[in-house]
Amino acid sequence: MTKLEKLLDRVLTRYPELVDYSFSIGYKSLPDAYAQYGLRFSHATIEIDNSLRSKNDSLKIAAIASELSHILKDKKLGPFSPYAILGERLIYKLSRRYRQKDEKQADLITVSRGFGRELLALLEYEEKRGEDEEEEIHEG
Repeated sequence: MTKLEKLLDRVLTRYPELVDYSFSIGYKSLPDAYAQYGLRFSHATIEIDNSLRSKNDSLKIAAIASELSHILKDKKLGPFSPYAILGERLIYKLSRRYRQKDEKQADLITVSRGFGRELLALLEYEEKRGEDEEEEIHEG
């Protein structure tokens, strides 16, 4: 079992509603996110951005917990969820307002599951990383 799989197992203990899902997790280069997930029936795949590979576990835990919160939200869509999820993802891509609302809801679930400190660490990391990239642009 990889270290990332162990972190997933640890985080999953706070999401008992997802016990009927199987999971796979790994690293991947993601263009605009720290993590993303895919659902196929009762299997979820979580991909963590390569930029977090060498970072501390709290950042990875936050990314995993956030994706599990999104999966939990999708599960609550009901029996026709594959179609509902496709519609939701389309709206997510097209509407900045909807995307912000969706992320806020997932963040609230993440915090309610006890991962507030980890989520804050990830948000601070993202803010610092953005500032560093902005400095590089101005220096270049």
